[in-house]
Amino acid sequence: MVPTRDALKVARTSAVPTASSTSWRDAIYKGDDNYYLEASSEPGGRPVAGGTVGGTNVNLSGPSGLVTNTWTFLAATYDGATLRLYVNGTQVASQARTGVIATSTNQVQIGGDSIYGQYFRGSIDEVRIYNRGLTAAQIPSFYKDASFGVPSGQVERTYSPRAGCTVQRDGNF
Repeated sequence: MVPTRDALKVARTSAVPTASSTSWRDAIYKGDDNYYLEASSEPGGRPVAGGTVGGTNVNLSGPSGLVTNTWTFLAATYDGATLRLYVNGTQVASQARTGVIATSTNQVQIGGDSIYGQYFRGSIDEVRIYNRGLTAAQIPSFYKDASFGVPSGQVERTYSPRAGCTVQRDGNF
């Protein structure tokens, strides 16, 4: 879990499911449904970006489920006017929405959530949550960029919560 942030603008991650699923499986979750990026959902096992914006829950679904044992780049953006979902650098869904994203004292959780038990089966890498908006050009750029868009001079802090897991925080977070 990472510290709470009230102003989500972009959440992105790379995920590789090891089993197909038609249930809700969290990649990034801030609960209780403040915002989320799902690797799969009901119905059909499609990725979903969503949350509670302006007091109303909103969900955007991708066109199809993630391919098992294949890395997929997922990103969600909200600029105060439109929520967008990207799969492999391409915008696949959007919805006009105004208002603020709901806040809570709940932690951001990666790979599942302790509220509903919607745990992802597979690997998750390159998780980033921004408190600023990214442009439509930056999402495909980050998808193609192996450095994941963080210049070495901007890394503020690196966390290693357990063996084999490293989290970098840039100075703009």
